[in-house]
Amino acid sequence: MTGDEIARAITILVALILFGSGLASHRLSARKSIRLALIWLAIFAGLFLAVTLVQDWLEDEPATTNPVRTDVVRAHAIEQQEEQTA
Repeated sequence: MTGDEIARAITILVALILFGSGLASHRLSARKSIRLALIWLAIFAGLFLAVTLVQDWLEDEPATTNPVRTDVVRAHAIEQQEEQTA
């Protein structure tokens, strides 16, 4: 493991400890804890799905109708022209 991976692992571990201690302080029943965990899982899964769909839509859209892709295409064309003249 590199130093960055160790630092990430420690950060995640500390976050999980803080999350767990905060959850334990509310003294929720196991049933309610599982219910809340599933709700949060559904929220994050929905957000992940939405972001993925938008990214796929932006990739599939023609460059002429997408201003972000138009700039990328224009920058790539300029780079190619500079390489050909060099």
